[in-house]
Amino acid sequence: METDIPADDAADLVSWEEGGGPPSRTEPLFGPSDASPFDAQAPLTPWSEAERRLAAASTVWLVTTRPDGRPHAVPVFAVWVDGALFVTLRPGSRKGRNLAVNPQVSVIVSSDELELVLEGRAERVREVRGLRRVGDALAGRFGWRLAVADDGVVTDPDLPGEPEYGIYGVVPRVSFGFAEVSATRWSW
Repeated sequence: METDIPADDAADLVSWEEGGGPPSRTEPLFGPSDASPFDAQAPLTPWSEAERRLAAASTVWLVTTRPDGRPHAVPVFAVWVDGALFVTLRPGSRKGRNLAVNPQVSVIVSSDELELVLEGRAERVREVRGLRRVGDALAGRFGWRLAVADDGVVTDPDLPGEPEYGIYGVVPRVSFGFAEVSATRWSW
C-alpha cells in the first residue's frame, strides 16, 4: 500500500514519525560471538560521515521486493536534502509497482571509504514545495530538471511524452556502515 509523506516541505521528512533525523543509537555491528575482525575497540563511524557519503554518492542502488517475494535491485537517481535521502523513479516501473505493494526498501551506497546500507520505508512525497526542493537538488547535482506542477505531478519535459516521475523519501529504520577497520550500526 502506497502512503504519502504529510510534509510541508522536504525538511519535514526528517522528523516524520519514528524515522528521519540523526539516529537514536550508534553501536558496533558485530558482537564478541561473531566471527569478525572487529572488536569492542574498533572505532565507530559517526553518522555525520555516513551523511557525507550519502550526499556525495554517484550511484545509489534501491532494492525493492516484487509481489512474489523476489528482490529487485536497480541504480536510481538520489539526493540528500535536509538530512533525508530522496530517490526518483517512474511509478509504473517495476520498482514503482513494487513500492505500491510493499514500501520496505534497502538502499546501498558504495565508496572506497565507507560502504552503506540503509533499511527502511520509501514514502512518496506529494507536497509541492517539498517536491520542488528535491527537484532543485536533482538539477543541481545531476543537471536533471523535472517539472513540478501545482497539483504535485512531476514530469520530465525533455523526454518524449513528458513521463511522470515519483519522488520518494527513504525513512530509515536501521543502517549499517562498513569501513576499513569498523562496522557500525545506526538505529532510529
